[in-house]
Amino acid sequence: MAVINHNDVSVIVVHEGGELSGIISRFLQHEGYKVIEAPSPDEAIALGRVDVEIDLLLCNLAASKGLELGLKMRTVRSKVPIVLITDSDDAEKAAFAHGFISLRQPLLFAELISTLTMAIEKPSPTQTGQRNRDSR
Repeated sequence: MAVINHNDVSVIVVHEGGELSGIISRFLQHEGYKVIEAPSPDEAIALGRVDVEIDLLLCNLAASKGLELGLKMRTVRSKVPIVLITDSDDAEKAAFAHGFISLRQPLLFAELISTLTMAIEKPSPTQTGQRNRDSR
């Protein structure tokens, strides 16, 4: 299995404020990821509709908003892996039921990196894993 160079990975981080999202973005940038911040689900979808490289969507939203965004993003970029940061068993189960990857709070940065790496290397059955711009 090839090792992924984080410098080649573009991640949209979707959040609606909060200190944790800023910390996550800064940490990912420090690790070499190309981070594109989207302060709302609508902005994330707008990014998905333009010709911008997106390798992964990381959502730090309330459970229902994260699920809704994930489902909408699939209609725009069906091959992009989606990771939802969840805070409850129910949210985690819902994410799994829709084929999304769940990352449970509280976050450990090592777990964040390993989850993102796994999502890109081995996508869920509903995703093909191809990293390209025409994943629509």
